[in-house]
Amino acid sequence: MGQPYSNADPDGNLKDKWLDRGWPLTRFLGYRPPPCDPVAARHWAAGMDHILPAPLRERHRKRRREEQLRKEAAGGEAQNGHPAAGADSANERGEKGGQGRSREQPSLGSRVKHKLWDMWLTLLGCFFGIAFSALSARSDYLRDHDSPLIVAAFGAEAVLLYAAHDSPLVQPMNVLFGNTISAVLGVCVAKLFELQPGFKIGGVYEPNWEAASVSLALALLVMQLLEITHPPGGAVALLAVTISQIAEMGWWYIPMVLQASLIMLGWALVINNVGGRRYPTQWFWKSRWIVI
Repeated sequence: MGQPYSNADPDGNLKDKWLDRGWPLTRFLGYRPPPCDPVAARHWAAGMDHILPAPLRERHRKRRREEQLRKEAAGGEAQNGHPAAGADSANERGEKGGQGRSREQPSLGSRVKHKLWDMWLTLLGCFFGIAFSALSARSDYLRDHDSPLIVAAFGAEAVLLYAAHDSPLVQPMNVLFGNTISAVLGVCVAKLFELQPGFKIGGVYEPNWEAASVSLALALLVMQLLEITHPPGGAVALLAVTISQIAEMGWWYIPMVLQASLIMLGWALVINNVGGRRYPTQWFWKSRWIVI
């Protein structure tokens, strides 16, 4: 017995149900509807299913499956002079056809188009992600504390979010918690080292090398412990003990990092769910059709 072709929640998982009810808006959470039956997939109008809300999509799939079966059965009678095998043989033909299609390699032209489209999405993602984050530095509370235009770590954030969005290190939990916890630890280490006589953030001598080493090592240790490892998080912690402008912000560095993380993540949910991309691949818990 095959997999149910129209059930977005085959294991009774409630979180799949609300995600499916919210389609197509839940596309921007990384959700994708379950694939349709191989017979229904051969119908000429099957490609429009992905834009339909769940109840309407299931009715259309059921009707198209029935239409396709009748069409293939009628075609079999006309060609062979005897009744066609029916639904089971149609399913078998669909599976064989699907296996044959899966072995076909995309043409050079289609690969070039896909590459150019992917590069275009990356360009839009990086440009607007950095632009929105930099513009957010005009917030009154950031200007009151003389924040930089943007934290340098978010250059690496943009590369990961918009060019390597399927990496397990750049999922929403890693971005939000990895950056924020690293900012907290970086500020804490900076405050502790400032208690030592002669220590000055931005200097080269005294125990500055110790502060840099401790902040990054501690941030990475905590991220690994909580399974939220995020490369830009290491830079976020390091900047807190090496750049005087950031150190002078004190605890206000933390909301700045969180604000930029939310902005870039929000834009990633939009730009990475158009075309053939899908983001995120994981939120916080697992389900059949989306990992949350």
